[in-house]
Amino acid sequence: MVRSIDTLVVGGGQAGLASSHSLARRGVDHVVLEARRVGESWRSRRWDSFTLVTPNWMTALPDLPPGVGGADHPNGFLPRAEIVEMLSSWATAIAAPVREGVAVTSVTRDPAGPSFTVETTDGPWRARRVIAATGTNRTPRRPRFAADLPIPIAQLDVIAYRNPELLPPGAVLVVGSGQSGCQVAEELRLAGRDVYLSVGSAGRFIRRYRGRDAFRWTVAGGLFDLTEAQWADPRGRRSPNPHLTGARGGHTINLHRFARDGVHLLGRIEGVTGSRLRIADDLHARLAGADAFAARFRQEIDAQIERSGLVAPDPDDSDDYPGDDGFRVPLVAQLDLGAAGITSVIWACGFAPDFSYLGLPVLADDGWPIHDGGITGEPGLAFVGLRFQTSAKSDLLFGVAADAARVVERLFEAAPGAAG
Repeated sequence: MVRSIDTLVVGGGQAGLASSHSLARRGVDHVVLEARRVGESWRSRRWDSFTLVTPNWMTALPDLPPGVGGADHPNGFLPRAEIVEMLSSWATAIAAPVREGVAVTSVTRDPAGPSFTVETTDGPWRARRVIAATGTNRTPRRPRFAADLPIPIAQLDVIAYRNPELLPPGAVLVVGSGQSGCQVAEELRLAGRDVYLSVGSAGRFIRRYRGRDAFRWTVAGGLFDLTEAQWADPRGRRSPNPHLTGARGGHTINLHRFARDGVHLLGRIEGVTGSRLRIADDLHARLAGADAFAARFRQEIDAQIERSGLVAPDPDDSDDYPGDDGFRVPLVAQLDLGAAGITSVIWACGFAPDFSYLGLPVLADDGWPIHDGGITGEPGLAFVGLRFQTSAKSDLLFGVAADAARVVERLFEAAPGAAG
């Protein structure tokens, strides 16, 4: 039997729940289909000690129940378990019509009318509107040469990493120095592991500068309101997040300090021959790039303070490690995995989107959605939770609800009516 609904939301994370909240406020009959459980990405695609990088005051989900989301500790950073609790409690508080354990396998046009046919693991649906809210960080990226690594070495994507104890004994190679790669490398080092880190192109944020958290400055300065076209990095939605952490109260991650503390820094890995990695000679250039990013951050905040006439403490070297230890790390052209004792590789090389369930012409050749603020060229089909959907905060707890509200408003302006 085909069930009918006005609007069907795919995904039960923050984007799907935010969409449900906006739909409910309009009195729209809708259902949220979640392949596993509410907030599943936070449950099973994050390591045990994961914490948000954004402080609690940046969690902007409407009608959260009291006592969740860290409202009592606005400057703290939510750990993984509390993020899951927050989303579960929010789903209950807003009475979101979530059906867990139901995966959407395809969305196509209904040949009999203006609606969509949605095939699921629990039977078909007919919906006048569909909101795809499964996000863009779906498929972990690995370089092609990963398949050539020696068989005894354990390989896992960063979403499969849980804690140091579950890795085989021995040294660990982390590939990628964005937020996840650096946070995992730091945890492994603190656990006493010998860590090798292949440094990527991510910049460095400073956790606290001139008396405020980094995000107090960046929010006040309008950074999160920038569109993709206004973003300083031309890679836009594909640019890596600068390394930073909310762990242990939040602090700056500085690769030079990593080098001082014994992490083995490497340049970009170009390939593998037998048990030897071929390493590019770009380590120092990449470190200089991260330093330059941090310097621009400081300059922008200094200028912001001067323009506004704010009274702020003078810069303090303790905000950011002042050393240059990484530049004293010798460049290596090869690394013998066996001689280094490396038994595990953690790939933290970013993600690709996966909207393969959409059987409609709304995706570019690279799999990214073609849209205008989440609205597609297919009447009634929209996205919520995309990186840079409208601005730099679109896929964050800070901005996803506002985007969902805009999408729902535009959906009903464009295609009024009820499901039949």
